[in-house]
Amino acid sequence: MVYEVYSWENDTNTSKPMNSKNLFKIFHQNIRGLKSKVDELSNSLWPDYPHILCLTEHHLKIFEIDNLPTDRYKLGSKFCRHEFKNGECIFLSRKILISPLSLLITTARKRILNFVL
Repeated sequence: MVYEVYSWENDTNTSKPMNSKNLFKIFHQNIRGLKSKVDELSNSLWPDYPHILCLTEHHLKIFEIDNLPTDRYKLGSKFCRHEFKNGECIFLSRKILISPLSLLITTARKRILNFVL
């Protein structure tokens, strides 16, 4: 499993040392089927949970995503393809207070698309 941390602070070219507790963390994973990997995913993120969790190719239906056991996250966005059982979903940490939520989701999607392309 690949785990990369992206920080908005890394774009500023500062020479001050970064503390991982102060970084805004986004985790992206091409999960290739989430249904049987929820516990494995949670265990791999512990103890330094990211603020945003982006999962692609989850192979779930809409009602399955809505009923995922996510204690630390709230569902921010979801997309499902009915023909191929692929799609994406974005979970936001429950600790984040965001207004408007749509701006963060749009920004996260752009970052993912730029990373994937």
